[in-house]
Amino acid sequence: MTLTVLNPATEEPIAELEQAGVEDADAAVARAKAAFPAWCAIAPGDRARLLRRLAMLVEEHSEELAQIESRNVGKPIAGARGEVGMVAQVFHFYAGAVDKHTGVEPFDLPAPVREAHAQKRFGRWAEPASGSVPIAILADCDTTGGNSGSPVIDGEGRLVGVNFDRVWENVANDFGYNPDVARNVIADVRYLMWLLEEVEHAADLARELGASSR
Repeated sequence: MTLTVLNPATEEPIAELEQAGVEDADAAVARAKAAFPAWCAIAPGDRARLLRRLAMLVEEHSEELAQIESRNVGKPIAGARGEVGMVAQVFHFYAGAVDKHTGVEPFDLPAPVREAHAQKRFGRWAEPASGSVPIAILADCDTTGGNSGSPVIDGEGRLVGVNFDRVWENVANDFGYNPDVARNVIADVRYLMWLLEEVEHAADLARELGASSR
């Protein structure tokens, strides 16, 4: 069975795809699980290079990807180009904060952080998928003036981070929330707790804050 993908703006067929089923989904999950150990074994620096290469490929094919996205969802091409650009930026970002260190503000990463990273001293806060500590989360939360430093809670009531800042376009959300422009950066709570335990050696303070053992 095939699935016809239509351009919602013109109802023109743009692709014919094989309909996936339960077996296909199970096979995809199985392949991901099989690949996971090899990915975890890759050194952080090598993972960073792979992510940067992926970001560069997205940039090299940005117009092609934007055209596909525009036809697939019917959005203006300018918006699709912007989204593809953000995808590349996300991969560049997650290539690693350590690799962005230049020794000059604003890219002067403190020596204790660099030392802990070089020693792979990630403690219990490493993200299994990357083998390193996640730094930030990009979200579409509705933030307003004075929200920097506010706790960010997920759908199950768990503290997942601390709000850092929002993009300039998000200021308009003070008058009416628009998910198309609402973007804010959140400091991942795992990074903050890693700084306490492994960089600042303040495990007692982490326990006082309620960070129980996993």
